[in-house]
Amino acid sequence: MNNMNFDEFAAQFGHKSDFVRNIPQGQRAAFQVAATRLHDAGFDWYVADGDLCFGVKPADTPQAWLRAGRFWSDYTLTINVSRTQRNPLPPEIVARLTGSGGVTDEGGTRVRFSIDEFEKLVGNDDFLDTLAEFCGVSEVEGLWPTPRQPLQGRLTEITSMQQVFAGTNAKLAVVQRLTLNPSNRRALKDGFTWHWPMPSVEPDLVVLHFKGKQRREVWVGNYHGTEPARDGDKLFELHVDRFRLVGVHFPDKVDDSALYGGEAGGGSRIYVKNERMNEADSPPIPPDEIKMALTQVRQGQQRFKQMLKELWGTKCAVSGCSEESVLEGAHITPYAIGGGYLYSNGLLLRADIHALYDAYLLSIDADGMVHVANSVQEKVYKDLAGQYLHLPRTHWPERLANALRERHTNFLERQGAVTQ
Repeated sequence: MNNMNFDEFAAQFGHKSDFVRNIPQGQRAAFQVAATRLHDAGFDWYVADGDLCFGVKPADTPQAWLRAGRFWSDYTLTINVSRTQRNPLPPEIVARLTGSGGVTDEGGTRVRFSIDEFEKLVGNDDFLDTLAEFCGVSEVEGLWPTPRQPLQGRLTEITSMQQVFAGTNAKLAVVQRLTLNPSNRRALKDGFTWHWPMPSVEPDLVVLHFKGKQRREVWVGNYHGTEPARDGDKLFELHVDRFRLVGVHFPDKVDDSALYGGEAGGGSRIYVKNERMNEADSPPIPPDEIKMALTQVRQGQQRFKQMLKELWGTKCAVSGCSEESVLEGAHITPYAIGGGYLYSNGLLLRADIHALYDAYLLSIDADGMVHVANSVQEKVYKDLAGQYLHLPRTHWPERLANALRERHTNFLERQGAVTQ
């Protein structure tokens, strides 16, 4: 929207377009930025009592429900503090409003801003996430007063959860129905969910189905593995390659029971099987799908290396080499047999040491000691035997020792238990 000229932008506001076009020249850019940020954060723009408002507009009522604030005829904006909220805004949010230039009016029920002050306020991601979570905003993208045009191929309309399997060999998806709070926003960006129970069965796909009254966005990622949440009791992070927006579900057209094909079950988690997959066979993969999969693997490897750099620092965990151009992310359990891009399944290794590790000519036991196969003759590698891993700079991942132990057992079997 910020790439639109202002006249095109104003046209988004339906019969209030002329009002928006009459915003003073020097304040138009600030309003366009602020209004677009609210929309992109999930706030709906709608008309109530003749004024432009922002918040959440139920699908089944022409009289919008004020949940956040409005844009007045004197070109000031207010955020509601208590009058039209189910619960008043927390004191820390009110303090943020008044500390950002807002003036309390209407007996303390609203805080009023100029357009410039308002643009600076909603320009802060932390504040916008906090306000969105409190107001119950639950969509990836909000609405404009003008009714949306049909999707016209821009996004697929999701009428069956079977559509998430299109173009894949996936047999099982775990679908999580959730609201778009700050931690779930991070999931979309970071490629892993936060604080979920352990899946009862291992899925091929992780699907995020965001709750919303009018439209619900569906995001999908290829499952790569699970790690304990770093600050959660008995909860886990589910890692994917990356989350991709695949379409939109309109609940007024297709209810959840029809969407999930009778597999909705209870709670917020559903397991959906790919009905088109034969257990014994997999359909041929088109060349473009192979190319895309290889690209995703390369991208995953790059993110894996970055993760491991954050854990181990920019140095080889075995040799201490700090030349970044020769450092690689090494899987402990190989990716080809299901090893994920996880802290507990990775070591940052110099390329030549990585090659030895992948070939089972070098191993690291659960205590972090390096072992070298007798068949390795180069002194530079033989001298690594008996050394210990450099310690991570942040934390020792909980399952790292188990992964190392299992890998080292395989190494010993291959070497006939004869090592250095």
